[in-house]
Amino acid sequence: MIGSEALPFSKTGGLADVLGALPQALAQLGWDVTLAIPRYRESRTGTLIDRFELRIGGVTADIGVFEAPLGPARALLVDEPSLYDRDHLYATETGDYPDNARRFAVLVRAALEFAIRRGARPTIVHAHDWQAGLAPVYLKTLFASHPVLGGVASVFTIHNMAYQGLFQPDWLPRLDLQWSLLGIEQLEYWGKISFLKGGINYADVITTVSPQYAKEIQTPAFGAGFDPKSLRATSSFHVPTVDFFKAFVWANALEAPKARRRTGRTHMAVNLEWRVNTVRKRVLLLIRTSCVARSCARSGRL
Repeated sequence: MIGSEALPFSKTGGLADVLGALPQALAQLGWDVTLAIPRYRESRTGTLIDRFELRIGGVTADIGVFEAPLGPARALLVDEPSLYDRDHLYATETGDYPDNARRFAVLVRAALEFAIRRGARPTIVHAHDWQAGLAPVYLKTLFASHPVLGGVASVFTIHNMAYQGLFQPDWLPRLDLQWSLLGIEQLEYWGKISFLKGGINYADVITTVSPQYAKEIQTPAFGAGFDPKSLRATSSFHVPTVDFFKAFVWANALEAPKARRRTGRTHMAVNLEWRVNTVRKRVLLLIRTSCVARSCARSGRL
């Protein structure tokens, strides 16, 4: 899982709340969950577990990876002081940091490189909002035939459609992306590139923060300039992230009934265990079905 902020490490808005809770929710469902976020000035914590050089667009970054507990999950804090040791997370009073494209491309690439270095093939890479929007793009382009990451499924969650990660096209080669991605079916958005659009177009599954928001962003009024027809055709599913939180409630509810098993009151625990396992199987089926559907669509068979 990749995102730009998460409690208790960093926060500017609701994204941090979700990324502080969702990894733990999924971990309680039985997933092995790792969350990668930047190691900002306000989150100088964790234990150093890896250090490596990461070269993007001809520029080398010295990456440190710090591990910190996150309930039953774990967090990896990507450390690169020149990019993340700043007064604010995204911008100052005068505007966005001019190198935000590189800052969050490095986050994504560092997370993927860490998986490669450990030889750990993820089942799913789950990217959140524009800051992680290049994760599905890199998986389908730069790492498409990689022995570890090739063919890995991706999920992209839209928390706020209004923030789109817009940058000048000349960032493409500086991020190891081909100029061919400057197209309306790739990253191009009104003459610029959009990390959000990249996540939407290249992810296997798109999720949103609620069923209502999933409907709203497919309308001209709330689509933030995206063609509603194109957005609807992009992914096989628009699954509300809230469904995962329902599963989190079920998983949390397991603990008390389990403790009461010695009294013979086991029915609720058994029933909840069945529901948790059912949710986990549905998530896997969702990913697999969507990947097949996307593959068929691209080959003209769907």
